[in-house]
Amino acid sequence: MLGTVSSARRTALDLALRYWAPILAVVASLGLGFLLGRSTPTLLLTVGMSGLLVLVITVAQPAMTAAVLVALAWGHLADVLIKFHGMPSVVKPAVALLALVVVMRRFKPKPIALLSDLSTAWFFAFALFAWAGLIHSTYPERVSPKAFDIVKDFVVYLIIVNLLANRQGMERAIWLLVIVGGTLGCLSFYQEATGTFDNNYGGLAQMKTAFIANGVENRARAAGPIQDPNGYAQLLVPLLPLALWALANGRTWVGKLLGGVAVAGITSGIVLTFSRGGYLALMAALILFAVFMRISARYVALLLVLLALTFSFAPVEFRARFGTLSELLPTGQVTDTSLQGRSAYLRVALAMFADNPIVGVGLDNYRMHYPAYIRELGGGLVDVERAAHSLYLQVMAEHGLIGMVIFGGLLMVTWQRLSRAQVLFRELGEQRFSELAGAAKAGFGGFLVSSIFFHDAYIVFLWLQVSLAVALYLIARQTVEAMEPGSAQARQLGPLIGRKATAQ
Repeated sequence: MLGTVSSARRTALDLALRYWAPILAVVASLGLGFLLGRSTPTLLLTVGMSGLLVLVITVAQPAMTAAVLVALAWGHLADVLIKFHGMPSVVKPAVALLALVVVMRRFKPKPIALLSDLSTAWFFAFALFAWAGLIHSTYPERVSPKAFDIVKDFVVYLIIVNLLANRQGMERAIWLLVIVGGTLGCLSFYQEATGTFDNNYGGLAQMKTAFIANGVENRARAAGPIQDPNGYAQLLVPLLPLALWALANGRTWVGKLLGGVAVAGITSGIVLTFSRGGYLALMAALILFAVFMRISARYVALLLVLLALTFSFAPVEFRARFGTLSELLPTGQVTDTSLQGRSAYLRVALAMFADNPIVGVGLDNYRMHYPAYIRELGGGLVDVERAAHSLYLQVMAEHGLIGMVIFGGLLMVTWQRLSRAQVLFRELGEQRFSELAGAAKAGFGGFLVSSIFFHDAYIVFLWLQVSLAVALYLIARQTVEAMEPGSAQARQLGPLIGRKATAQ
């Protein structure tokens, strides 16, 4: 009798694990029906129905939800819905649900193992070291909020790596990013062309009146969905190479047209930010794209001519803003107040590192220590809280030598993964995905350049790029792993994924 009961329990458990998704959907539907029967407020019903729809889509197509999550996070669309439209957060429950889906896949009758990579260890080590700031930092209350964000980003990384390491899911995510970037850029261009700076277009085309250059009055600068021109430029730069890839590799004329519009919109958006760091990152991304795609020198020359003509007819504010970059040259005299401030941030970061060379001052503690350091160093600058305005300076000051090694290791592994993915796809005869990896690498390079001038205010763009880079590499690696170990191609490509070459 006991054996029969035990067997029945095991059968019930197996059925629950096998059909947990529809069971969960049924339970949610019953809950919604209960709310309908209790005359629940309309807003709560709307949220409940939206949640049920997300639940059904997620359990049925988790890769689709993961791709949408990437687009929402990258475009700051969820924040716009919360801030401008009073909607509840959709990212947090989506992350929790997708994490549950990833975990539950391990308990299916045919378990799906968790995918991982060397970058996972580097990312985890950086998150762990960030939490260590609670022990040694002067202001531990500043550490925990940012450390929790890193943990959330690490969970998103695991979701993307496990759900988008397939061709369909990856392409869907890339196209969504291209659409998001193109839409935001086109809105910024339309806002500039029509002069409708008082209209933020639902929060997607915010603007900020800010400094342009000495002798040129402040003017409106495009800030997209995040109300920060520099952050908006950093949002768009990595998407431009992806849009160029979409333009070249669209399967239909509609796809190519979409890619072309996105290229124009994203470029316009970056230009209208009047962000000097964004301009340098844009140039770096385009140069890297030309190199990785092996674009003919004739096309590069034509592009340079077009850029020169565009610059000559550009508004005076753009030329003035771009012209201040000459002050960065060794022979240039720094008169720009913004550049003078950044020089002070550099000196403060170096001083903090000298005082705390091993572990730094702690996560998000730079701005708290800045006033005391700037008073000591002098220079006549205001002694109030300031950010480092450079991701690398911030990591150096806040995490010391250990943090620099871990962070640098993660960046190097990410770059290596994109390089290997590009080579593997090319050797596998998948030119389309090889060029996608090259475009992603060009965008990543542009982001790394932008990080010279911008701190970690929007570091989510970095973590998303790391996640997509690893997922791309895993797609190629799984293809090689599926080959017969003794085949000629497997012996050739095996070393690139860490497999030892074996003789036939």
